[in-house]
Amino acid sequence: MADLTQIPNFPTKVILIVHVILLTLATTGYWAPAGYILINVIVIWLLYSSIYTEQIDPLHFALVLNSVSVIIDLFIISFHFPNHYIFSAILAIIFMVAKIFTSYAMFKISREKTESTGPIRSIGDIFTTSKSNYDDIDQNHNKFNAMCPLNIKTYID
Repeated sequence: MADLTQIPNFPTKVILIVHVILLTLATTGYWAPAGYILINVIVIWLLYSSIYTEQIDPLHFALVLNSVSVIIDLFIISFHFPNHYIFSAILAIIFMVAKIFTSYAMFKISREKTESTGPIRSIGDIFTTSKSNYDDIDQNHNKFNAMCPLNIKTYID
């Protein structure tokens, strides 16, 4: 059996697969309006882009949009619950409940990627996490000047 910990971004890929499968099954009927499909496709697109980039922003946007889409799905399902396409409507309800768990999983993945140890008090804190990959160019320049036997600046001026 393959070691699943060796697969890069494995939890995010599982969330992406769950979203694609449940969205496909939830929209097999013709009851869902375009807004239902649109918001879920945007979440899937953001999840996909967070897998193949090193940036954390697509994952943060997917987390916020996925959390908001639970409320939107609640309204859409309650207003557009079909009489004939019960299978797809029940899967839409399962998808809505699954979004709560995938939002929590995305939150944990986000915390691991940003290495944030403090509590996130609001949604705005998700977008203001400090970047650990910052390279201070001036600091490296000063280290180079200290190691250089000649003062290059005197020759340039």
